[in-house]
Amino acid sequence: MANEIVFSGFGGQGVVTGALVFAHLCLKAGKDVTNVPQYGKEQRGGAASSCTKFASPPEEICDPREEHPDVLIALTGAAYDAHARFCRDGAIVLCNSNMGEYDENAYPTLKLYKFPCLDVADAAGSSRSANFVMMGAAVKLTGWFERDLCVEVIREYFTKAHKEKLIDMNIRAFDAGYHYDFGD
Repeated sequence: MANEIVFSGFGGQGVVTGALVFAHLCLKAGKDVTNVPQYGKEQRGGAASSCTKFASPPEEICDPREEHPDVLIALTGAAYDAHARFCRDGAIVLCNSNMGEYDENAYPTLKLYKFPCLDVADAAGSSRSANFVMMGAAVKLTGWFERDLCVEVIREYFTKAHKEKLIDMNIRAFDAGYHYDFGD
């Protein structure tokens, strides 16, 4: 069975970048992967989401579009409202409590984790890395990938993009999410 993760929020929050790095992580782990970003013509401020599906060969991913996410990363309340209803029962939903209200009773079959990811990212170096805080939390809660592989992929991605100055900041943010205490 394919796994599905959706990064969602608004333009400028790193939704597409986070999903692309996650897709690279899947490839590095030997998975078949698809990644489909969705965003409007506005570069910043408009709704944005990106669905990444991955599976171990020989299983095929028949439809790359969002269907029933196993994990939803909602960087805003509006993103939660738009995508939570599509999640499969038992899905992990990570919500940024710094931006928006989240009705905890709307989807009782989901595992909702609200935390101040902007504050966590800011403490790690920059609130602009909230997407990597969420990715770290998702990796930890799902157990899909090892931390060291994730760090390696973050380092490779930003090196290839000639954005080496962002590597340490995003790794710190990833680790802050990975080690965040949800009290479980």
